[in-house]
Amino acid sequence: MEELTQLNNFRSAYLKANGGEASIRAILSIRNAGVMINKGKEMPFFSIKRQPDKSLTTFKMREYDLTFGVNGPVVWQRVKKEGEAPKYELKTGPEGQSLAQMGKFFDSTMSVLLLNQGKIEHLSSSQWQGTETLKVDFAPDKFNRQATSYFDIRTMHQLARIEQLPDGRIRKTLYNDYRDVAGMQEPFKVETYIDEVLQNQIIIEKCEANIGAILSLFDYPEQLADSTQEAEINVNYKLLQQTH
Repeated sequence: MEELTQLNNFRSAYLKANGGEASIRAILSIRNAGVMINKGKEMPFFSIKRQPDKSLTTFKMREYDLTFGVNGPVVWQRVKKEGEAPKYELKTGPEGQSLAQMGKFFDSTMSVLLLNQGKIEHLSSSQWQGTETLKVDFAPDKFNRQATSYFDIRTMHQLARIEQLPDGRIRKTLYNDYRDVAGMQEPFKVETYIDEVLQNQIIIEKCEANIGAILSLFDYPEQLADSTQEAEINVNYKLLQQTH
């Protein structure tokens, strides 16, 4: 434990537990399919991420499909109802900045340790629900959010992340059911709480790495009919339906 409280040792242990730096850098894309549970309602979704900072996420709502595309600073939304042409909209301002976080290929910990994006302020020994952990305090991000994470010292799995939001609320995220995806340890169940009230659960049912997502998939489409995005979204939604 004392060794892990040294940043270089923690970095080495964390990257090794996730397949090693070379293996992690070789992962260019990840595709997830699963379900989000919010207030008892289940919303199937699929998500494709590609380096750097590109993502496409579609939620199947009751009456329409809702897609968010992120290509760096460009964020757009697609709404598709059965039998109607899709409607697209660029997202800007605070909403766009918030949605742009969906495009981050790596989580906060990996971004700091692999890409040197962000900063760790303090490491210390701790406990989380009876498990011996390493407590990691992160410096505030650009949204002025402070965060503390707890890592199982045996597996380097992040068990929980506690964030103090700018408005004073506390967001707690719990991570469970870790599985190997191209060497990286990925949680297949994530629960989010605000001030101890459950907000949603995300359950991953299928996760694949390096699936070959083309770059144009993430562009804001200039032509709304028969676009590359339409074809790719439809193909990936069929894959989601096969998962369920």
